[in-house]
Amino acid sequence: MPARDIYHEPIKAALLNAGWIITHDPFRIEYRGDQGFIDLGAERLVAAQYGQRKIAVEVKSFLNPSLLTDVQQAIGQYLFYRTILDEIEPDRILVLGISSDTATELLGRPAAVLYLERQQVQVMVVAIETEEIVRWTLSP
Repeated sequence: MPARDIYHEPIKAALLNAGWIITHDPFRIEYRGDQGFIDLGAERLVAAQYGQRKIAVEVKSFLNPSLLTDVQQAIGQYLFYRTILDEIEPDRILVLGISSDTATELLGRPAAVLYLERQQVQVMVVAIETEEIVRWTLSP
């Protein structure tokens, strides 16, 4: 079992506060004998669509001295997990969960923004102190 990121619990609490149900903690994925762990799996009923919306959240803190190195590593992991999820559970959307402080720093780095956009990374930004989701790149 992988170590939890320092923002794991606040991001989990933010999902719960927003009406999501945590279904997996962690969310185990397996493909032809290989396995990995995404930090969280969550579901929420969407009344307007009369169905469920499912997400998997990979939590990242970006605490290393080089933000761009953190971005490269996180997005590499994200793309790997997204590829596997597309095969085993295509109706579940992978989301990168980050703090609002990290988001502010990322948005100030043009190379990071370009990379996130080109790789079509879905991002959920959480105010860690208030455990509140403050921004999505997908509509929750």
